[in-house]
Amino acid sequence: MRHGMKAVHIFSAAAVLVASVLLCGGCVNFSKVGVSDMKVRSYTPKSFSSLDMKCELSVENGSQEFTVSSLEGTIVHQGRNMANISIDPVTVLARTSAVYPVHGVVRLEDGVSLLNVISLANGFKPEEYTVNVSGILQPKGGAKFKISRKDVPLTFFMKKK
Repeated sequence: MRHGMKAVHIFSAAAVLVASVLLCGGCVNFSKVGVSDMKVRSYTPKSFSSLDMKCELSVENGSQEFTVSSLEGTIVHQGRNMANISIDPVTVLARTSAVYPVHGVVRLEDGVSLLNVISLANGFKPEEYTVNVSGILQPKGGAKFKISRKDVPLTFFMKKK
């Protein structure tokens, strides 16, 4: 299933949504928080327009414990919404370097077919994608607050070597 494996490149942006909230906050000292690696561990099609994903994020947290919840986002390709993503809550422990499992569901937008995704995956160019994301961040023992970012380039979250 060669094309299916290529399609996962677009869907791996789901893990980017978690990384974006980890990197774009205010009440936790995020200069001490970094996402060093992101891996898609598995994906299971639920239908022709959605799939379950399991990813891993390597997070280095030099700050306090916090939880990211109600995490949702949209992957946009050249101005067109391609997929909606919802991620289960993730708690990042204080002052640790650890790998966190991330589970989410990716749903293609109406009018976007699996064939569209496969054709885009063949020539995947991350610079053509942006991510819109929102979620709730709550430091341990602190108040919840909403974070929202629009039109964040996918390349912003990709590892530079």
